[in-house]
Amino acid sequence: SGTGSTGSESVVKVVVATVVHDHDDARIRHRQIASLLEAGDEVVYVAPERTGGRTGPAGEPAGLRKRSVPRAAGRRRLGALVAVRRVLAEESRTADLTVLHDPELTLLDRWISGPVVFDVHEDLPAQIADKAWVPGFLRPLLRSVAGWIERRAVRRMSVVLAEEGYRDRLGAHVVVRNTPVVPEAVVPSRPGRVVHLGRLSTGRGADLL
Repeated sequence: SGTGSTGSESVVKVVVATVVHDHDDARIRHRQIASLLEAGDEVVYVAPERTGGRTGPAGEPAGLRKRSVPRAAGRRRLGALVAVRRVLAEESRTADLTVLHDPELTLLDRWISGPVVFDVHEDLPAQIADKAWVPGFLRPLLRSVAGWIERRAVRRMSVVLAEEGYRDRLGAHVVVRNTPVVPEAVVPSRPGRVVHLGRLSTGRGADLL
């Protein structure tokens, strides 16, 4: 039963947090949160402002509440972490579960009440090569720091992986594949056409392709 809910005991309150990903991130907003809402749970979505700055409840489904925080981008990260720490401390006190989608948020675990899950859907050490704001001579050091953050999170909280390949680095945790929701019926595309939704980069394996 949900300890944080005020209505039915079967309702679970989940805090889902990111300061890096877009508000409409496919895995977070359209798969994880949508699945929780479909199950009848309550979700507090802690995330940066959506594109266009719309923050009101208009258009949001029942059971979803948004808490806006600054975006962590480039070297401008401290302000976002301070802001999200305050929100997580407040919201997690009445929540049954907190799900973190950014490695840096796992460093705030001492301010989070209750169980915490780290959802790993990116290879952080590999992505250092994609970050133009990181000077080349600092990248080996940052890869080491990124690895340390991930190992710390594995020791201190539950972990969910987006693909089996992450098990080599982080251990045999539960895998929830980052696959799209496929409708029961689709209109066939023309032969030989391939559609890709996402980002192709060195950090995401483009060189291996």
